[in-house]
Amino acid sequence: MWTRLRTDNWWARIVIPMDETQWRNNFRISKSTYRFLCEKLTTLDRMDTRMRHAIRRDKRIAIAVYTLSSSAEYRTIGNLFGVSKSSVCKIVAEFCTLFVHLCSKDFIQLPTTEQEILRAATEFESFWDFPQCVGAIDGTHIKIQPPKVHAHSYYNYKQFYSVVLLAVVDYAYKFMYVNVGSCGRYNDAYVFQNSSMPAYLRREEMGNSSRELGGLQVPVCVVGDSAFPLMQTLQKPYPEFNEMPDTLRYYNYRLSRGRRVVENAFGRLKARFRILRKLENRLDTAVNIIHATCILNNVCEIFGDSVDPVWMNDVQLDSADTVSIVGNRDVEANNIREAMAAHLFENQLQYFYLILFYKLFCCGYLPLTPQDTLFFSITG
Repeated sequence: MWTRLRTDNWWARIVIPMDETQWRNNFRISKSTYRFLCEKLTTLDRMDTRMRHAIRRDKRIAIAVYTLSSSAEYRTIGNLFGVSKSSVCKIVAEFCTLFVHLCSKDFIQLPTTEQEILRAATEFESFWDFPQCVGAIDGTHIKIQPPKVHAHSYYNYKQFYSVVLLAVVDYAYKFMYVNVGSCGRYNDAYVFQNSSMPAYLRREEMGNSSRELGGLQVPVCVVGDSAFPLMQTLQKPYPEFNEMPDTLRYYNYRLSRGRRVVENAFGRLKARFRILRKLENRLDTAVNIIHATCILNNVCEIFGDSVDPVWMNDVQLDSADTVSIVGNRDVEANNIREAMAAHLFENQLQYFYLILFYKLFCCGYLPLTPQDTLFFSITG
């Protein structure tokens, strides 16, 4: 008497028989990733009662994933799966809270030991040609429905209400660190200073993994844009000016090339999970949703779930924050940046000739000796 009769024909007759392509087009994750979630989140099971049957775990996870990957209203999603609007809201909140609790430490983690830091720096350099770097840091704004109390605090310079997602990304677009929930009016530098990242960057392991570049011992660092402060373990580009030396200009180019990974990661995140276009949930639920999508993005990257180029075309990437920090007096950090700039500029011709030699060999113009084969296998 107190329940409304609903139908789940779309779930039972259309979704379950879907092939891999149809499933990815609707849920934006592969079936293998979905099965992993079903095996991991066993505590989402519910028991049947005398009043009605419980929503099964696989269906609850499908509802949550479909909601995260869609920009549809909860009412529309409830009609598709044969549940109420309030049930969809509750299922999404439970899924995100549980997923963050169970999987956050397993899939989002900064390198802590010297071996992990050196491995991360080696992988980043092999892919993006920037030495002594474990990842890139940046922030992005996620639109929200602001709370009635202190709503002005969430109004950002782009003229919409938001919370800030500050993240560090590795070479393969995976999030190593996320800080979610800061008010939209704060810039990236303020969020960074009030996060746990400065303490991490001052860890002894970062200095112990140093390497000589340009005649100076350079510690491992992360790279960011001009919004962040210059530190020994946080490098940012030189301010642009007309008669800029080639050394500094080339350093800015290489740093910008390495820093793109974090911007690309934000683009892939928003392309997969269209709910991030605007969150109309309560603030605490919205923060859990953002955190959960970052973890799920890493799961997709690990399972090899590629991002469809069509999804990326629908994403309007945020413009870079151009607010710069001036007046930094960290002389040692500036010396490290100059040493890295000198090292990169001195070695650019070596990289050029190495690539030219390899391309000539691939085209059949040059023979390759066993020693050359060993050299290319070591240098990648």
